[in-house]
Amino acid sequence: MRALPTPASETEYRVTGLSCPDCFGVLSVRIEGDLHFRCRIGHAYSTHEVIKGKERLIEEYLWSAVTALDELATLLREVDGAASATAYAERAQAIDQEVARLRAVIADNAPTVLGDGESDEGGS
Repeated sequence: MRALPTPASETEYRVTGLSCPDCFGVLSVRIEGDLHFRCRIGHAYSTHEVIKGKERLIEEYLWSAVTALDELATLLREVDGAASATAYAERAQAIDQEVARLRAVIADNAPTVLGDGESDEGGS
């Protein structure tokens, strides 16, 4: 599926292959000089706002994965007397490696530089 419909319309909104950065409903797009996006609920965005929203979500999702994995590793290490203690320790060690890779992805993730020289600087 394409992100943008071909051809985009100047008279009506057309469904895209993108979800709303705020509510995850389907975005529609119309040409009004530039592309203008809106979702079923009524969230409205310029092209730059959609890009910034997607960049923000990527950062949030990556940090959510780091948090969930880190919490699981901590729990696995703190479970005492479990019959599966060795398996827990091995899984915790594997998680540590996964977290390190995710942190590297986050560090290397450069937000899109927008046409106005502005970028979506994440809070990493």
